[in-house]
Amino acid sequence: MQRADPAVHLERREKARRDRKVVLHDDEDSMATLACQQPAEIAQAMYAKIDRLASQEAKNGRTIDAVRADVMAGLILEDPKTAGLKPLIQVTVPITALLGVLTSGPGRWRPGS
Repeated sequence: MQRADPAVHLERREKARRDRKVVLHDDEDSMATLACQQPAEIAQAMYAKIDRLASQEAKNGRTIDAVRADVMAGLILEDPKTAGLKPLIQVTVPITALLGVLTSGPGRWRPGS
């Protein structure tokens, strides 16, 4: 396409670059695939960095593909093992309960109990 019609190729390339995306596909066995669509030169550079970092890591029984996956997760997440798993628990208490004003009902506070 590039040689046959350079103008059309340029239009298609620019549209593809504008439409780049990240997608998540659910796989079997509680796994998923995260795919990032980028211009070829960016994707090649991303893979080269992941591969370079993975080659410096200890395998610890993992395949090089597993090490690459762990490196990628580490680059994206601060702590891949707990990312998204830190719950935020909020408790709402009426100010009257904190001040000891309530005498009955939920949130009742009895001094000395």
